[in-house]
Amino acid sequence: MRPRRLTMRGLRSYRSECTIDFRDRGLVAIVGDTGAGKSSILEAITYALYNATTWDQRASQLISDGAQTMSVELEFEAGDRVWSVHRASHRAAGRASTHRLRCLSDRSVADCDGEAAVNRQVERLLGMSYRAYLAAVVLPQGRFQTLLQETPAKRTAILEGIFRLTDLRAVQKAARELGDRAGAATRDLTTRRAVLLADPAGTVATLAAEVEELRRRESVLLELAAAAGRTREAVRTARERAAALRAHAGLVTAADGGAAGHLGDLLPLAAALGAELAEASAAEAYSARRAEAAGAAAAAGERVEDLAAGTEQLRSVRQALAELEAAGVAAERERADLDADAAALATGESGLPALEEAAGTAGAAAAAAAAAVEDQRDLARRVREALRAARSAAAERDAAAGDERARRDAVPAAAERLAESRRLAEEAGHVLEARRAALEEAQRRDAAAHTAEGLRPGDPCPVCGRPLGAGFQPPAGGALDPLKRAVREAQAALTDRRAAETTAANLLDEAERRLAEAAGRRSAAEGAVGERLADLRTAAPAADLGLDDAALLRPVDDRGRELAAAAAAVAKEAEAARDRLAAARADLQARRGDLDRRLDLHQHERRRAGEKRAACAARLRALPGALAVAVAARAADLDPGIAAAERRLDEARRRRAELDAVRAEAVRLARARSDLQARLRDELERPRSAAMARAAQLRMRVDDGLGAVGRPPVEPPPAEAGLEAEARWAAELERGAGALLRLLEEAVAEAGRAEAEAGAELGRRLADHGLPDAEAVDAGLRRARLDLGRVESEMRTAEAQIPRAAELDGWIATGTEIRDSLSELARLLQDAQFIGHVIERRQRQLLVVASQILGSMTGDAYGFAADFEIVDRATNQPRPTRTLSGGETFLASLALALALVEIAGRSGTQLDALFLDEGFGSLDANALDDALSALELQASGGRLVAVVSHVRAVAERIETVLEVTRTAAGSRAEWRDGTERELLLSAELERRLLA
Repeated sequence: MRPRRLTMRGLRSYRSECTIDFRDRGLVAIVGDTGAGKSSILEAITYALYNATTWDQRASQLISDGAQTMSVELEFEAGDRVWSVHRASHRAAGRASTHRLRCLSDRSVADCDGEAAVNRQVERLLGMSYRAYLAAVVLPQGRFQTLLQETPAKRTAILEGIFRLTDLRAVQKAARELGDRAGAATRDLTTRRAVLLADPAGTVATLAAEVEELRRRESVLLELAAAAGRTREAVRTARERAAALRAHAGLVTAADGGAAGHLGDLLPLAAALGAELAEASAAEAYSARRAEAAGAAAAAGERVEDLAAGTEQLRSVRQALAELEAAGVAAERERADLDADAAALATGESGLPALEEAAGTAGAAAAAAAAAVEDQRDLARRVREALRAARSAAAERDAAAGDERARRDAVPAAAERLAESRRLAEEAGHVLEARRAALEEAQRRDAAAHTAEGLRPGDPCPVCGRPLGAGFQPPAGGALDPLKRAVREAQAALTDRRAAETTAANLLDEAERRLAEAAGRRSAAEGAVGERLADLRTAAPAADLGLDDAALLRPVDDRGRELAAAAAAVAKEAEAARDRLAAARADLQARRGDLDRRLDLHQHERRRAGEKRAACAARLRALPGALAVAVAARAADLDPGIAAAERRLDEARRRRAELDAVRAEAVRLARARSDLQARLRDELERPRSAAMARAAQLRMRVDDGLGAVGRPPVEPPPAEAGLEAEARWAAELERGAGALLRLLEEAVAEAGRAEAEAGAELGRRLADHGLPDAEAVDAGLRRARLDLGRVESEMRTAEAQIPRAAELDGWIATGTEIRDSLSELARLLQDAQFIGHVIERRQRQLLVVASQILGSMTGDAYGFAADFEIVDRATNQPRPTRTLSGGETFLASLALALALVEIAGRSGTQLDALFLDEGFGSLDANALDDALSALELQASGGRLVAVVSHVRAVAERIETVLEVTRTAAGSRAEWRDGTERELLLSAELERRLLA
């Protein structure tokens, strides 16, 4: 696991959001003053990964004072993917926390939500538990020696997670589960195999011979069935032919004859009706010639309708001309009235300029008075606004001064609480040191019990190295339990006192910050009071905040009322002048509108009179030539033309009466001819058509019968022939029908003989094969086909089972082998000595690497023994870890942590980050240099190694520095590279010199 970016807000001293980018960083130093928030960075990473702190798993303790929500998001690398974990906690009990894990490098990976699910996934990605993380990745302040001083049992539990030895137990569980699944699958396959044939291939061979025999039998029956079918077809054909011939004979016999006799009876009637029709046609032709002559005579004159319309047109034009003459006289009188009214209107319009000048003068005076009133109102408004602003500023100044006094009074109490918290923390530290000393003294007195603590049968003896027997029981070490419990209680008390000290320091910082803010607000308020008072005196020079608002505003309001009264009088006079001007303009406008309307109407009437006169002229020009007259200016000019037109109309009506009489005679003759044609149709043509239809029906049936016996058809009736020819054709047709009946009777007899011969032939073939009739052939064929289908179906089923049975047999064999192998693997992994052996080998590897690293940091002065004790190589004697100094303990713990990184990488767990919180202050210059060299070696391999320290030499040695500072708004972390780092070190040196 390697962090990439950390974003936190509301966590301890980081009240506002802070983002730290760890990408492309190797060995870094995290520096800052005590209480600045250096260790909080480690707490943020721990909270993001495990929802816990470095001292317990109650993350709610990390929420900043005064904050309601704590939010941390960590982007990190695990394996070959980039992940982001986001957690948020709330001070309010009713709000749900946020726990979300996302894969940033592969969006196809589903997001993980919920505390338990995210915790499990993080442990899987990192390959270690929370306790292993605190021993191998983050070494918290004051607890970096956890792995070094843990009991063997607890140390083994931590190392199992880091070395992924828990995978062996997971493999055992997986092998047992997979074995059970393989056994169940094998049983299922066996059940499925049991429903198949025992030997599908042998069954196929047996059924194939049976199919061959059935197919031969089917072939024989198919041949007999085909012969029976041909015979049945021949019999059916003979019977159908005989039936068809009989049907033809019946149709010919049933045909309605006698058409020739009916046609012969119609010959005398046709001759009589023909003579009458010829006589009527001649009379109709004579009448038509007379009507044509009368029509020509009428056309020589004029049409009655045209003459009547022309005469009416003349009368209408005369009436229109009379109306135009009367309208002209009225138009002359209206023109004179319009001229008189236009002169009067011009006189009235000449008086408007004087009224307009008077109204403009009054309006200007009113506008000036209104502007003066508005200026006075604006002045009053500005005075009121400036007065409100000044009084508001004064109130804010007084409130800020009161708040500053309250803040200043609260600082001494906060300082006293901080001093008391520091005193209590120091006392708790002394108590812890005393109890640890008592515990170490007791352990030295009971070294045997301490050495064997946590060992089990099968573990190596810490003295001789041989495996402990099955009946091994470690010496009782119960006397140490009260002392250990006292140490834990003292440690817990120290932690609580230090937390209280941090809280008191934060409260003091907060009180001082708020005091400074209150002083700033009071100073700003005093400046604002001066500015607002200056603004007020700009509008009201004599203003004094000691007076009340009414006294300050009275002069301004009185002047405003005086100006308003004067402006109202001037405005009233201006309004009267405008009313007089408006009344005059309205009267003149109404008179002008009425005059214009009358002028438009006069012009319109004149145009209409001209249009009517032109229309009258056009109507006179459109009259027929016989009624044409010259264009008339007066109505009386048309009277002669009207009289002439009336005379011509009377003459045309007389000629029309003569023509109507001739046409009536022609109609009567046409009706007589039509009656004769109707008789010809009813009495001659319809009987003739019916007789020919019966003859045609007989001809069709005779043709069908002739076709059935292979003879040519009858000749069709003569086309366009007379009644006599049709009668002769019908007589010939009836004689041919009689001859056809005799031919049909002979053909029916021949068909009967063919049917008898076909039946006899079929009986002989069936007897040869031992079958009584054709139905026995069909029944035998059906039975053979049913048997063949059944056997073929069974054979297809057997063939289909051959590959499936072989496949299931192979799967069963493979499943059995897998089940047995997994069962054996699970049995082997149940052996505690096997896992104990692996743990022992990994611990030996860890201690070998840790001894090399510790030797490199101590000039080969120290190494590790097999039981995690320290070996003084000068005397080659082991030393209990409790007897080490602070610096020696730190170096040994650091060596173990670096060795863990190396060994974990060999076992597949990538520890690409290491965070060390303090501990360097206990080292001398040489030891510090060796320790930092070892850390540089780890960082050169691409790992992130972060050292949290207030020791200046650490920042001087490490090129990349993350400076943590604390402000009134909260802690802030910023990278200092190159010049910024040098300036930081120079400032720190100067501060220490001045101190």
